[in-house]
Amino acid sequence: SDRGFASAVSGPSSALILDNTSPDGACRVEGGTVDFGAAEGFVLATASVSGEAAVLASRLEGTGGVTFATPWTLQNRNLSRRIDVTGSNAFTGGSWIEDVTVRVHGPDGLGTGTVTVDGDDEFGGRLVVSADFAGGTLANPLVLSGVGPQGAGEDGTEGGALTLLRNVKLTGGLTMASNAVVRLGAGVTAEVPSLRLTGSFVGDPEG
Repeated sequence: SDRGFASAVSGPSSALILDNTSPDGACRVEGGTVDFGAAEGFVLATASVSGEAAVLASRLEGTGGVTFATPWTLQNRNLSRRIDVTGSNAFTGGSWIEDVTVRVHGPDGLGTGTVTVDGDDEFGGRLVVSADFAGGTLANPLVLSGVGPQGAGEDGTEGGALTLLRNVKLTGGLTMASNAVVRLGAGVTAEVPSLRLTGSFVGDPEG
């Protein structure tokens, strides 16, 4: 059966579009490398009709940073807006997460540079460190704002700009705006050498 598909758009900024409009399954991109070059890169996931998360297993490269988001005209609050990043990525310039949930499964999932999670807008961005996250250390500096998605997410966890489902060392440090919320899974601890905290930690979301 037909599943979602991916397409690419190039220009001053370059976009990888994960089309999840098939009811038979979300888009899966694996194998090879997506190189954004010096352009600002975008990974845009449409709302998932099937309820599955889009899977990004290919390697991302480039020097202009990457924004993970949903095309505004295709958003739907009632549909899944998740990207599972399972590959090892080598892009530089940082990353931004806006109005999607990005679940990372390894320490190189978000390349190098600062990760900024914007959980303030209507749909709320969220970063999830998965229960099977390899290595236990995330070196990217994290900058968080907002509460992320409202209510329980499609994966069974409550919202939060950052959700940790396993013990992890955030060696790049953590900066939280006054309205930022971090949620910890049952029994999960976070080791943060550098913390600028004006937001709040909330324990024990379902994982």
